Amino acid sequence: MNFKFRSPEQDKVYQTYKATNPMEAMLANWEDRIVEEFTHWVIIKNKFPWDKFAKTHHLLVPKRRFAKADDMNVEEEKELKEIRKKIRTTYDMFIENLTGTLNHIYHPHLIIFKEETDPIYYEIEKEIENLHTKHRTTDAQYPASV
Repeated sequence: MNFKFRSPEQDKVYQTYKATNPMEAMLANWEDRIVEEFTHWVIIKNKFPWDKFAKTHHLLVPKRRFAKADDMNVEEEKELKEIRKKIRTTYDMFIENLTGTLNHIYHPHLIIFKEETDPIYYEIEKEIENLHTKHRTTDAQYPASV
């Protein structure tokens, strides 16, 4: 992927950390970064936020480590559904990594966009609406026999 989610400054800090620490360390020692704690999950501040577009970038981390959503037990899955309902009005986006550098630890990203950010999906929505408007037809354009 060519697009970088971090500013050059933040990416440099991230790359330096990656070069000198095991990947597991990124989600370790999160006790000092807790935003909210649940029975099976914890929301923590991301050490290396996607600061190009995120005003707030938190991670939802399971207390029991597992690699994929399919590895959740019933209690974890139930609580995750409850957390998603609770945070729906707090965050703009819930991003679930399917693969990646930390794919051995399931950790959805919770994003609040910067005010000046115009997320790409808004642009896509606008473009789709423009296409619908451009190609919208009226009954008068088609003969009744068609």
